[in-house]
Amino acid sequence: MRLRDLKHKIEENIQYLSVKGVNTNNAIRVSEYQDAVDAMVELSNLNFVAEEILEINNKCKEIMFARTPFVDVDGSIYNDFSLLLNLVKVKCESALAAINEALPEQNEFSISVKLPPIKNLSELTDYIHTLDIALSGAIIRDDLKGKVELQNLDTGTNWVEIILGTSMAFGFVGKIIWAALGISKKMHENEFVKQTVRFTKINADAMQAVEEGLAATIKDLCQHHANELINQGDTLVSDGEYSNRLSASIEMLSGIMFKGAEIYQSTISQTQYKDVFPSVTEFKLLNSAVKLLTGTSTEENESST
Repeated sequence: MRLRDLKHKIEENIQYLSVKGVNTNNAIRVSEYQDAVDAMVELSNLNFVAEEILEINNKCKEIMFARTPFVDVDGSIYNDFSLLLNLVKVKCESALAAINEALPEQNEFSISVKLPPIKNLSELTDYIHTLDIALSGAIIRDDLKGKVELQNLDTGTNWVEIILGTSMAFGFVGKIIWAALGISKKMHENEFVKQTVRFTKINADAMQAVEEGLAATIKDLCQHHANELINQGDTLVSDGEYSNRLSASIEMLSGIMFKGAEIYQSTISQTQYKDVFPSVTEFKLLNSAVKLLTGTSTEENESST
């Protein structure tokens, strides 16, 4: 899990890590506890609090597995629950402080890129270079006022954050990524076609003709989407050179997405600019489609190339 996702998970749940009990005769009545239980379920896969949450599950079953508006428990059970819950909260607060120190503030007009599996430093360099060339070719122009600036590289999880500069450049890249997502699926379909044709044991010249024909369909698709994006834009001033450059950008981004890259908008932009970029669900659907088509995931496909 990348640091930003970890931060988001903690921030979503830390506010619920407390509970109150009221003395009633010989028991403690605990109400409104379900939010705390749900928060611990969400946090239970985090190693740094997993031990405490497991201990709560074992010691406080009466609360953790209750499904009533309130539950009456022995004082010792309530004390264990409160103490361990507070320990989980303190650890989460410490983790948040450390993450905030390590991460730069996310930019509203930035994208988060999950790179494909990386085997060596040269692959990392190639992917970063491809992103730079593809994005620069698309948005470094006077009417979009875009820029391509590396904000953060999380080497532990292969996530890269890139600032695009303006809302116009940000929105335009979103349209490019939607187009590239569809083209990357077409690339997988073409790979399946090539594998199928190879099984027929056709001669080398015929195989080359098939491969060239399939490659041409991808280039035609990229050019079609480039022209479509240019024609949709109210502010874009185009010429043949930019159309070709944009087509090349779409093809490059499709290529790294074919290998397993995922490109999302920044988390802080998702409220105001909802659905500008494909969601996690869209990339999962692509991966599912690839599995149905080839029997492998996008990541497995990349590891075998």
